[in-house]
Amino acid sequence: MVEFRSTSREVKAAPEDDPLRSLIAPLGEDRFFDEFWEKQYFHLPAADRPDVRKPQELVTLTELEEALENYLLAYPQVRVMRDGAAVAKEAFCGDLGSTNARLATRILPDNVVALYETGASILFQGLQVWHPRVRSYCSRLASAIGGAVAANAYLTPPGSRALALHCDPHDGFVCQIVGSKAWQVTYPAIELPTESQLATLDLSDRHEPIESFTLGQGDVLYIPRGFPHCAETTEREASLHLTISLRIPTWSDVLRMLAGDAASELDFRRGVRIDPRTSAKTGELNEVAAAHKLWQMMGRCGNGPLDRMAVGDGINPPEPRSHGLTGAVLGLRPSCDTRLRMRDSGRAAILPELAHLAEKTVFTIDEINPNDPEASAALAIRMVAEGIIEIVVEE
Repeated sequence: MVEFRSTSREVKAAPEDDPLRSLIAPLGEDRFFDEFWEKQYFHLPAADRPDVRKPQELVTLTELEEALENYLLAYPQVRVMRDGAAVAKEAFCGDLGSTNARLATRILPDNVVALYETGASILFQGLQVWHPRVRSYCSRLASAIGGAVAANAYLTPPGSRALALHCDPHDGFVCQIVGSKAWQVTYPAIELPTESQLATLDLSDRHEPIESFTLGQGDVLYIPRGFPHCAETTEREASLHLTISLRIPTWSDVLRMLAGDAASELDFRRGVRIDPRTSAKTGELNEVAAAHKLWQMMGRCGNGPLDRMAVGDGINPPEPRSHGLTGAVLGLRPSCDTRLRMRDSGRAAILPELAHLAEKTVFTIDEINPNDPEASAALAIRMVAEGIIEIVVEE
């Protein structure tokens, strides 16, 4: 197989110190949250961080290549991008060798390499689920910040780019692992946008960057959510970088979560009448009392509901079991009548794709989406990898 190697040295040690410090040092935690969090980007060159065990020690190019070569990854754990557009999965995927030809696809390494050699970028998704060191790191970081953490790796050939100018609905740290990459960041059109706002945002007229700079190996770039950005490699050098995304529940998330519980409180079931003479609200529950009640409800709920808001990003993912992703892709060769069961019924119950199965003890792949067997199988493999469901192995 063609090697995707850069001339830059790969670092193999795993960081063991404070996970947030490894991203923001030499900035202190207080300064980071007071001056930069959700407000301003920053670029930290590796030369300014000599005493920090850096995030590029989490994963190496060799490890990603071996995972690809050994058929350990299934779509969408690997995607291919070219100039801001996704390459159709049919160009680099094939079936799992099951008797059911409609079963979900696995990655074909030679096809991926051929696309890379013609300028396409390889996106390794969800490392917080399937890569051991990244998994441990993201779990510790999630606990430290009280939110959800995900990690993707982007491998881009010389003179190419994976994504066009875009905004993300989360804060992100870019950690340069191999090679270098030129970045541009510009002012946000909407401060702290939601995903629905980003879906309709037009960035076609935003051309002037705040700053342009090049990330070298060991550098870290912080980009708050909503800041448009893009990157491309130089003509001489390939690039591998790790993006660590952070999602912390917002106040609007908290209020949506509490709204479902408000009806259980008598005070919140009382009517709110507007006095037409003064436009003042009347009733026994005033604003101060309402705020106090909401605070009490948050205390009773604990952190569980806040954690569940970001279920898709892998907060504290469970430890892998046997017959996980590798078993699903290689050893078990599941078919659409393969029997499955829930490992984490709490997470499954709030996923729209699995809500109708939350009460079932055992079910088959076909039952996930009876109208689309291919989508059912793809989702089953992803849910097995994330520890939400598991394959029932007949003894």
